[in-house]
Amino acid sequence: MNIRRFAGIIFGAIFAVVAFVPLAHAQEMNEGTRITFSEPVRIPGQLLPAGSYYFERANHGNAPNLNQIQIYDADHSHLIATIETVTAQRKHMTGGTMLTFAEGSNGEALALVDWFYPGMLNGHQFLYPRTEERRIEASKREYMLINNDGVKIVQNDNGD
Repeated sequence: MNIRRFAGIIFGAIFAVVAFVPLAHAQEMNEGTRITFSEPVRIPGQLLPAGSYYFERANHGNAPNLNQIQIYDADHSHLIATIETVTAQRKHMTGGTMLTFAEGSNGEALALVDWFYPGMLNGHQFLYPRTEERRIEASKREYMLINNDGVKIVQNDNGD
């Protein structure tokens, strides 16, 4: 009788650990990140006013979609946009969120081009209309988000 009880406790503990592991990695898998912009930023199809936003991979069922990014308001209560992306790659990982912008022309706001989650070599390249692709590629600049709670985005001069 004691062996059955002991086996049940062991089985229950193993089940609890196995069931909990996917939940522990859920935040990292969806790459949820709060980003604050100090000025308006263009994304495909719209302009985000200065402020805080929550970026994450779109979640379909139990698995995040690798090529769709959802942008929410700061408290993650209102979906602002769902954007198609393709995989972007970089040579060096950073400990912080890395963003790439393209300079706007004729007074336009910066366009968000790439987003890299901390510690990842693969990121997300936002897809813009073909008419903008050449101009965006020619004016890309990398920035590292220094503080997720602040409004500072500083240019990354070290070529990472």
